[in-house]
Amino acid sequence: MKLDEYPLVSVITPSFNQAQFIKETIESVLNQNYPNIEHIVIDGGSTDGTLDILKRYSLQAANFRFVSEKDRGQSHAINKGLNMAKGEIIGWLNSDDTYLPGAIEKAVHSFNEQDSRALVYGKANFTNERNQPTDPYPVEPFMIENLFKACIICQPAAFIKKKVFKDVDGVDEKLHFCMDYDLWMRIAKKYPIGYIDEILANSRLHPDAKTVKVMNETGFLEIFEVSNRNFGTVSNHWVWAFAVNNFPKGRIWLMEKLKTHSIFSPSPKIITRKQHQDDLAPSVFHIQIETDKRFPLHTLVIKIKSYFPNCYVYINDRYQMKIKQNRKSLEIEIPIQSNEQNVDIKLVTEPWAFNLRDVDFQVDNILPFSKEEYDFYCLLKQGPDQIQNWLYANRFPAPNYSN
Repeated sequence: MKLDEYPLVSVITPSFNQAQFIKETIESVLNQNYPNIEHIVIDGGSTDGTLDILKRYSLQAANFRFVSEKDRGQSHAINKGLNMAKGEIIGWLNSDDTYLPGAIEKAVHSFNEQDSRALVYGKANFTNERNQPTDPYPVEPFMIENLFKACIICQPAAFIKKKVFKDVDGVDEKLHFCMDYDLWMRIAKKYPIGYIDEILANSRLHPDAKTVKVMNETGFLEIFEVSNRNFGTVSNHWVWAFAVNNFPKGRIWLMEKLKTHSIFSPSPKIITRKQHQDDLAPSVFHIQIETDKRFPLHTLVIKIKSYFPNCYVYINDRYQMKIKQNRKSLEIEIPIQSNEQNVDIKLVTEPWAFNLRDVDFQVDNILPFSKEEYDFYCLLKQGPDQIQNWLYANRFPAPNYSN
């Protein structure tokens, strides 16, 4: 075959300060046996010697080019490379990952086998800093149900038709961790995806890799965001992994994040909370909560920074109960169990002091729970071991796979 009979494959590499790895990445592209490749490195203005390496390769390899300038992060760099790319097929290879020999040829062959495929991907290995395989990446043959449950596509082992990449508007530049997972979801909802039952790439894990460095702080929450956006809910796998990995941060912290992303249901939300600027609750502490009628307010949990005084609870101006003074626990649970959509709660402290500020208590956090949320909150007292079984027995997410 003549060169122009082979579809051009454009490999895009976002790069920033990874001089220790990028040479190996570039070599893995240049050493492919496929004859029609261009390699584009989009560097964000590296200062660690990366630029010298890129300049050397640009002089040595006719099919290699780069730009080096400040950008808005990895997602922006990918979209810049996409706009520069001339190929029909796009490979996305980060500056610390590598292709295995023959990877591009196998990807092109897969597209040729079935022209309707928008994306093809193969197996991959996790490797260490020296690029030695440690574990297989958890790749699975494609089913959209499996993609919802977990990220079964390894980004360096994936190849995408450029017209498809453009059609879904490229990578979401607001994302800084799971932009690839979000991309797979958006493509999968519109186009066929093909699986190659061979190892195509290595995904390197090292102390500065985002998968290692920011998974807990940023990664899981972005996954919640994109899964909700694409499927309307989040899989039990991701909820379990988030809770187990972040368990030491405490159940109040965990539940606050889970509520933010409506993991269990449309979560009861605080509309107003009238308290002093120094976080002290006044002697009449007024909280208004809005709920979904299908998931009514069950329990109000208040985390405090000082002891809780004797207090009377009123729900929609009806007396509910008395809470006795508590000088030990920093978490107060108030059963509400109201079926009303708007719930008005007043906590009235006993005026035993001349200065009403003396009966104020300092509020750290307030969490209104539905029954499902409260059950999970109670489960967290038992430790992380029971989380997975409880989720699969009690939470039944119903994803929406349509466009």
